[in-house]
Amino acid sequence: MSEELDLSGYNATQGSPKGEFTLRICSAKMKDTKAGPKALNLEMAVVGPTHAKAKVYEQLNIDNESEKARNIAREKLVNLLESLGMEKKIDRSNLQPFLNKLVNAVLVHDENGYSKVKLFKPATQQDNQTESY
Repeated sequence: MSEELDLSGYNATQGSPKGEFTLRICSAKMKDTKAGPKALNLEMAVVGPTHAKAKVYEQLNIDNESEKARNIAREKLVNLLESLGMEKKIDRSNLQPFLNKLVNAVLVHDENGYSKVKLFKPATQQDNQTESY
């Protein structure tokens, strides 16, 4: 019997969500980037009914040396904070307030086909009643 597995017709991003979804923030950490400055890294999971538990990752380069990159990241962070109903400032040493929060997001695919947040929106009351995982 052959040990060959034919995976033609598949790609790694085939199941990546695209459209508007409710996300739960699972992890929020400040991490060093390859270029040196720290970035806010978010790991989020889709809350059903479709793509349930699919992971969405967002890296906000809020300290990037490039003013343009820094501004884009800070604008997206403000969009997230406003959507969560939080103040427009964060304590980099304590990102606990982000954890398990629900937020709606418009997801698009990046050039590699992975889900990327285009826009955050407040989660609706119904979304907030969804069980955590």
